[in-house]
Amino acid sequence: LGLMIPQITYEKPLNPKGQYVICPNHISYIDIVSAGSFFPTFNFFMAKMELSKLPLFNIWFKTIDVPVKRESLRSAHGAFVDAAKKLDEGATLIIFPEGRIPDDAPNLHKFKPGAFKLAIEKKIPIVPVTFLDNIDRLNIVDWTCTPGKMRIHVHAPIETVNLSIDDVQTLQDQVYSIIHNKLVESKII
Repeated sequence: LGLMIPQITYEKPLNPKGQYVICPNHISYIDIVSAGSFFPTFNFFMAKMELSKLPLFNIWFKTIDVPVKRESLRSAHGAFVDAAKKLDEGATLIIFPEGRIPDDAPNLHKFKPGAFKLAIEKKIPIVPVTFLDNIDRLNIVDWTCTPGKMRIHVHAPIETVNLSIDDVQTLQDQVYSIIHNKLVESKII
């Protein structure tokens, strides 16, 4: 990440021994490196299986991460079962709720419900994260890198202890709104 300078802002510090479901927006492949490097907790990723074939990103998939074959419902279900087990062991899940980098990134696309269901079922706080500059640091169209800042805004954790499975959509909408509003406020979209 040489000339890419992370600038991380926490609305509320994360407990390094705490457990969370971290949900960042997804605007570049550098998001994966950013999320894996800068959060103080013991983390694992849930991400598409294709990333395990890319030289830089396969490092994470050789450790404790949970790959998902997105086109297979059985694989997706199995991945969520595996993720639930890792959460039971005390790890923090990093999952991009959009499921992929949108073609028109940095615009935010509809979130998938899996992360929110897991957070509620396991009674683990969910942490919205907004990546602001990563699309400028690594262009996913031509794979060019540009030096500069990588602003990462870590929003305050949202408690799920008093939520039920009926609250999944509300929590999903809340996290979407938090990230979207930060992108708008920062004049990214």
